[in-house]
Amino acid sequence: MNRSNGFGVFVLCSIVALCFADNGGAVQWMDSGYFLGSAHEGVYFDDGLSAQSHPLYHVVTVAVAAAFGSNGLAVLNGLLLFPIALLVIRITRTLGGSLNSGLFAACTTCLAHSVFWISTKVEVYSLNLLLILACYWIVFDTGLPLRPQLRMLSLGILTGLGLAVHQLTLLCVAPLYLYACWIYRASSVVSIAGFLAGLAPCYPGLIEELHHGRPIVAIVREYLTSATPSSSAYENSLFRFDRIWATKAYAAIALLSLFGPQAIGLLYPKDPRERTVWCAAVINLGFAVSYDVADRFTFFLPGAALLAILAWNRIDRAFPASLRRALLSAVAVAMMPATLILGYLASENGLVRFPKNDHVLPFRNDVKYFLAPYLPDDSALQFVRAYERLVPPGAIVFSDWTPLAALQSAQATGKFDRRVLMRCEDYPSWARRSPSRSAYVVRIEAGCENVGFGVPSPVDIGFLIPAREPSTTSQVF
Repeated sequence: MNRSNGFGVFVLCSIVALCFADNGGAVQWMDSGYFLGSAHEGVYFDDGLSAQSHPLYHVVTVAVAAAFGSNGLAVLNGLLLFPIALLVIRITRTLGGSLNSGLFAACTTCLAHSVFWISTKVEVYSLNLLLILACYWIVFDTGLPLRPQLRMLSLGILTGLGLAVHQLTLLCVAPLYLYACWIYRASSVVSIAGFLAGLAPCYPGLIEELHHGRPIVAIVREYLTSATPSSSAYENSLFRFDRIWATKAYAAIALLSLFGPQAIGLLYPKDPRERTVWCAAVINLGFAVSYDVADRFTFFLPGAALLAILAWNRIDRAFPASLRRALLSAVAVAMMPATLILGYLASENGLVRFPKNDHVLPFRNDVKYFLAPYLPDDSALQFVRAYERLVPPGAIVFSDWTPLAALQSAQATGKFDRRVLMRCEDYPSWARRSPSRSAYVVRIEAGCENVGFGVPSPVDIGFLIPAREPSTTSQVF
């Protein structure tokens, strides 16, 4: 290995080490906290199938939690950076790039804002990225000793497994299937059998849904778009290009993953395989930017990786590999996190002002949390420790989704135990059943506005809902 490649390996290993240093730990906010909490229930398959089921990822998290505990599960996505990097290197080389360009494509991928942010959390998107990259590797790498039928069968299996992790898989592999069908013709039919086999983790939930009499079309629609009989809010949030300007702050965060050498990958390539990769990346970018949810940036991992591959192949053709190029490449890659960290520091010192979240969480600095994942953040753990001192054992705690998930993940590790956690929407029925009991609520917002019906008293963190006399309670209801 020459010096430029050795330096590329050093940079890549340093990025992965930084990811482990910045890991969110066994207590986390939002979906990450939910996955940490549910993994410790030990149930491998849900009793239904919805867009939030992520069946394969759920099986993996339960198995990892059983074997290594919450701390082991917390670093799972960081460990997945190793096979992700290897696949990026292999795809880059398959498309004609050098080992050096493959190494720096892997560095760019791992350090991209969305990829690095997810790698410090417990989320589905790293495993989804791994399976999507494996699909491209299976089709493009002609050096693999696979007959066309076996290659397409493998592609179908990987696609099914990817869909069992996240629905984003279908969008990201659609151009690849067009290319594969064009190349392998009749052999492509075999991919259908592989796809059905790869969907195996979805079948227990699907059978349970069918057993309860739900139509197969409604089940598939809900799994793909989150549309339920009672709500189609998430389905109506898909491809909302008309809402991009109104939600420009969230769209801008999604575009942070283009800040760096990967932006060069947006240039339209000539090679048919690279055009396939480019189409997938652009489709993913369009979906992520237009999806009308706050955390839309988490949907842009595949696009960031594919654009990094295209960018470094273009750089490789323009500039020959050398130690000087490797040093300049490292500087270019390092500029991505450095600029975002400087932006966060500037906001802390009042030099710039970023839009603020409408719903503030205790101990969490949202600018740091979302903008600069390269800095350690243990705000969820700080919140749990402080709230544990405030809320006595045996107390009832009402909360909206984000802090509730942190408390659930804490209980999975033995913290905040002997407290009963409830969702805010369950408060009216609980208040009718237990009018003489007091309770705590983390915050009177984000869906918890009606908790306590205007009578909660502020405490150090959140509010205390005092017990009410039965006669008074009957007047409230």
